[in-house]
Amino acid sequence: MAIYIAFSTGANDETMAPLARSGFVKVGMAALLGGIMAFFGAVFLGYKVEETIGKKLLVGTVTTTDAVIIVFSIATWLTVASYWGWPISTTHSSVGAAVGLGLMK
Repeated sequence: MAIYIAFSTGANDETMAPLARSGFVKVGMAALLGGIMAFFGAVFLGYKVEETIGKKLLVGTVTTTDAVIIVFSIATWLTVASYWGWPISTTHSSVGAAVGLGLMK
């Protein structure tokens, strides 16, 4: 599942593309910077995202099954959007998947 979400996010979310294409840094350095920033964001601020989506957005407890459904939904939507060339937001997709699951519960 982790490989699928990483693939789908990387296929669609091109946040470092302008940095590399502008010539400010090389592609490898942009990828390295993106990886480092994603790591630090997840380690130091990931709990805030979890708190917002898991406690403030969804009422009730979020089970492991719920989390897998949300992640799979995000990855699938990103894969479809990437296939069609639609530039979509991974963050908006995450919130949309959580809201969709909340409405179905």
